[in-house]
Amino acid sequence: MRAITFFIFLSLIFSGSLVLAQEFPSQAWHKGKLVTNEGDTVKGLIKYDQETDIVQIQQGTKTKTFTARKFSYFEILDQLSGYYRYFYTIPFQSGPGYRVPQLFELLQEGNLTLLSREYIVTENLPQYNSYYQSSFSRQRLNYTFYILEESKDLYRYNGKRNDLLEIMDDYESEIKKYIRKNRLRTDEKRDIVRIVAYYNALEQDS
Repeated sequence: MRAITFFIFLSLIFSGSLVLAQEFPSQAWHKGKLVTNEGDTVKGLIKYDQETDIVQIQQGTKTKTFTARKFSYFEILDQLSGYYRYFYTIPFQSGPGYRVPQLFELLQEGNLTLLSREYIVTENLPQYNSYYQSSFSRQRLNYTFYILEESKDLYRYNGKRNDLLEIMDDYESEIKKYIRKNRLRTDEKRDIVRIVAYYNALEQDS
């Protein structure tokens, strides 16, 4: 049996088609609850997809499907991370035409509210050896970030440092020092959450 497994592994290497797979949050079922537009609360196991804006809820042997037009909010206890996560449907115009409800995860709430949408990307990475050249595919989560300012519309944040500092211009010097001291990146999820939380704390203390 080990010989067969080793042979398959070698075949994948030499064909350059080795794929590294893992489970992502949107592929798993999580305990949670959803609130419909009519105000009803539906509890069960939840699976979400931010690329299609569809949520499924499993209750025993039955599964209900909700589009973003049918609910306003849901929360889950992420079985992979162990953290509670909160999602809202917000009308957003991502292209020409009318605004349509889309699914956003709430990352930080305050004077600046930070939200995100996640999607899975596949990367083909080269792998070099003295005897052969191959490649392997790797999947990872990627994010688009959105900022909601008080009395303003929701808009997409492009991850650029200067654009974030422009938004936080009333505390620009403090934010610069905080980013430099903690070696934070303005295009990484955890770092952006920390920066926005720090800015909101400055606003609250002022």
